[in-house]
Amino acid sequence: MSKKTNSNPASEEKAQTASAAEQTEETAQQTEAEAAKQSEEKKPEEAKQQEASEFEKAQQALALARGAGKQARAAARREQEQADRERRFALRVQRRKEKHRGR
Repeated sequence: MSKKTNSNPASEEKAQTASAAEQTEETAQQTEAEAAKQSEEKKPEEAKQQEASEFEKAQQALALARGAGKQARAAARREQEQADRERRFALRVQRRKEKHRGR
């Protein structure tokens, strides 16, 4: 014997229709997400290049600023080292003179 359920065929049809509506809604959301993703990928090449060139220009400006600072520090360091060498030489000369002063 088969077991009969007390379900109404109309209520089953409504449930199937509701689940079909949910599937349709999910599919629409997925389609919108894919369309948005594709629109980003399909940006005009010129716009992409412009964004890249602006970024590159900014990077180049930063690199130039770092390079200028580096050169300035190197020049200051060279001047300081030269001054120290001259000072030490003058001290050596002075010591030599003092050493032979009494002869």
